[in-house]
Amino acid sequence: MRWVAGVRASVHTKLLAAFLVVTLLFITMAAVSLQTIVNTPQQAQLLDQAHEQVSWAQQSEQALARQMHFTDLALLSQDEVAIAKILRENNRFNDRLAKLEAAGIAERDLIEQIRTSQDEAMAVVADMANAIRDGKLGAVTGELLRRQERLDEEITQRVGQLVEAQQTRMSRSSFPCARRRASSTRWRGGTSGGASACPIATSSGFSPSG
Repeated sequence: MRWVAGVRASVHTKLLAAFLVVTLLFITMAAVSLQTIVNTPQQAQLLDQAHEQVSWAQQSEQALARQMHFTDLALLSQDEVAIAKILRENNRFNDRLAKLEAAGIAERDLIEQIRTSQDEAMAVVADMANAIRDGKLGAVTGELLRRQERLDEEITQRVGQLVEAQQTRMSRSSFPCARRRASSTRWRGGTSGGASACPIATSSGFSPSG
């Protein structure tokens, strides 16, 4: 505070300078607060979208698990009812993939690979349905099972990568929001402290010289 007293200026000038500094600090604090208010809804929207995409990826993973279960059931029961359930889960699976693709995510190549494997899996299901209708499933069960197991492992791995990618994206969306809120809070706290200290320093350093 002694440096304030050492400034060769009138009390009026020092008061005016202190007032201008405090005003500038409050204007800066208001600007930071306004920026936070403007950015928060945008960040919240991005975070909501990331949550939704994670949900779609997880739902596709669940639909795939049910599809594989009904495929095994169809091989065991030789029942066309199980085939209908497979197709229902396939439709749900494709719907979730389409939503992820429409959202413009970066894993387009991965989604395309999943679609290709899923098409092959549905070809196996079609062969299975034909064999059930013809009463010849027992003769081709081994071949169908080998094809299905290979495709199940392939699709499961790729869908797992898709879910992990969406979860990583959501985490990255959450981090900037928290960091901006923390930075804004620290800035407002520091600015308020500076604004409070400035008049004290000025008043303590009054040394009438004019």
